[in-house]
Amino acid sequence: MKSQGWIGNAANATLLACDAPAAALGGIYNVADSAALSIAQIAEVVADELGHSWELVSLPYELAAPARPLVGNWSSTHRAVDIGPTVRDLGYRDVLAPVDAWRAAARWLAENPLERGGTLEQRLGDPFDYDAEDRLVAAWNDARRGLRTALDSIDWSSEPNYGSAYVGNRPNPGVAEKRQSLNAAEPPAKSAGR
Repeated sequence: MKSQGWIGNAANATLLACDAPAAALGGIYNVADSAALSIAQIAEVVADELGHSWELVSLPYELAAPARPLVGNWSSTHRAVDIGPTVRDLGYRDVLAPVDAWRAAARWLAENPLERGGTLEQRLGDPFDYDAEDRLVAAWNDARRGLRTALDSIDWSSEPNYGSAYVGNRPNPGVAEKRQSLNAAEPPAKSAGR
């Protein structure tokens, strides 16, 4: 995940700094949308906007060569910038919500496609080799099936669970019915003398 910014939101942040020179003077103000979407989330928004459906395949970073043009980094680490000072000192708010900005970008690109094989498309670094991508997905699915078989043969003395730090909208799947999560434990009883 990396911070990104719709041009109208970036212009808004710049104008806010111009309008408040006393607040902005000497400060460092990162400019980005208020929410960063993952590549998968962006793909879902774009597909929804264009009335398209596709299967999203998640691969480990080391194997996900087709995602390199989207990741744009040698590492899979997140690259999110802190816009807190921009919000706090300059009063920044998105002019257009990030999801709506991606929808607008998808519509614009659909109506104004890049020239096939042209300079801008070449800058993307994507060979658009869909046959190779299909072979990669098939190899990944075969490897996952083999790995699942190997992993199913591992006998745990006590299967690891999600622990008390579990976060989710469902009960902790790693806690057996007979045990309670530390999050669900009753508070300790107060002693009689207090």
